Amino acid sequence: MNLTPEEREQHDRNLARKRKQKQRENEERLRIVVMTPELEEFVDELLSLRLRVASMALAIWQKENRQKFPLLEKPEYRPSEEQLAFAARWKRWQRFQLIRMFATDAIEREKGRDRKKRFDDSETKKAAELGVTVDAFRKHKRGQKLAEQMAQIAANHRAA
Repeated sequence: MNLTPEEREQHDRNLARKRKQKQRENEERLRIVVMTPELEEFVDELLSLRLRVASMALAIWQKENRQKFPLLEKPEYRPSEEQLAFAARWKRWQRFQLIRMFATDAIEREKGRDRKKRFDDSETKKAAELGVTVDAFRKHKRGQKLAEQMAQIAANHRAA
């Protein structure tokens, strides 16, 4: 698709507008779900946990129920309400939104952490077997990989 820069910007804006419209429609559908007392209790429990644990618990709930957790109603300021009460409701809503945002990829992040830990453990074990530090082992490994790549380039160059 050969577009001028102006046409490209317009095309990108249209795509972004469509994406945002679809996102708003999805959120509207989520707002239809009614918060039951059990779900309110679950939210209170999530809010008492650390962010990492709470987002993982919410991610597991969403995976088991095959749907996103319903949105909490955004708190509105009431003139008869004290500022501290409103601030507390606002902070509760804000914290839950943060948990909900992190829940979208909490399971994948946890799997990534596990892979990284296994990788680090295996490198530590290999470095200990060779009697060097982990940093020296990684530097050596990078050097070997670079030497292999250079040999491959040289072989390709000779063949061409």
